Amino acid sequence: MSENIVRGTFVLFIVLLALLVQVSLAQASDAPAAFGATFIKHRVLGIRVHMVVVDLNDPSYEVGVALSRGGLRTSESFVSMVNRTRPVAAITGTFFCTRSLIPVGDIVIDGRRVHRGPIGASLAFTFDNRVAIHAAGKGARIDWTGCAAGLRSGPQLISGGLIRIDARREGFRDRGLFGRRLRSAIGVTSKNKLLLVAVRTPVTFSELAKVMRRLGAVEAVNLDGGSSTALSYGGKIKVWPGRRLTNVIVVTKRKPFVPRNAPVPIAAPLPAPRPDGISASPPASVPTKPPVVAQAPEQHAALPEKPFSMERLLNR
Repeated sequence: MSENIVRGTFVLFIVLLALLVQVSLAQASDAPAAFGATFIKHRVLGIRVHMVVVDLNDPSYEVGVALSRGGLRTSESFVSMVNRTRPVAAITGTFFCTRSLIPVGDIVIDGRRVHRGPIGASLAFTFDNRVAIHAAGKGARIDWTGCAAGLRSGPQLISGGLIRIDARREGFRDRGLFGRRLRSAIGVTSKNKLLLVAVRTPVTFSELAKVMRRLGAVEAVNLDGGSSTALSYGGKIKVWPGRRLTNVIVVTKRKPFVPRNAPVPIAAPLPAPRPDGISASPPASVPTKPPVVAQAPEQHAALPEKPFSMERLLNR
């Protein structure tokens, strides 16, 4: 009798455990597909990594560059930039002079170059959510035709899945950049997943490149780092910078397209009152008001923050 009870209890335990595993796997696999963006804290090669993964195959997302509120030659706190632009995610942009606040490389916003700078690799985002990263020599002219947004930063870390770093050719000379320091980087996987990465362990360019490759990036470039390292997700600051910034890369939700001068339906006039003084209701098929198109406000708190399996996430 006792053996049957023990056996039955063991079988029940196994069944309950299997059900729990199935539920957890379903939640982990459904959340990234539903939201398209996920925040992950992870250790890669012993290095603490904070990362946002964005599925660029989802056309509702777009990537852009935002300047500080006052424009070029001004700075703004990262939390203020996030609150003002309300992105799904944001990360440090390109380097800038801490005295003049002038960025070192080109900056492209809404398809137009708003600043020219001679240093760094080109990082371009197309209107159809493709990412292109190319190493460029110091002073090289970059053709930004067809780019929705972009900037020059660097050095390039990965090209075609291989680690390729030539910081000096791209114009970087400051010795402080070549040691171990906090860094941020951006990359894209073969599945067109955008990786916004901030490391919480001081690393070299080479070590950062190895981290990006381990995360699945086939193209990657270094961004401004040190006390400029910053990352946000869902309106929350995940990595706080130690200084005000001049530019950031932002991932936002596209606004619905409403054609200019679109005709507005005119409401049908109400029918005349009946002799008994009671107004007849208009036919159900005739609208009494013009339709109103509105975009629901973003619900940042609903975005998932669970540490999903990266292999499952990056290869969906």
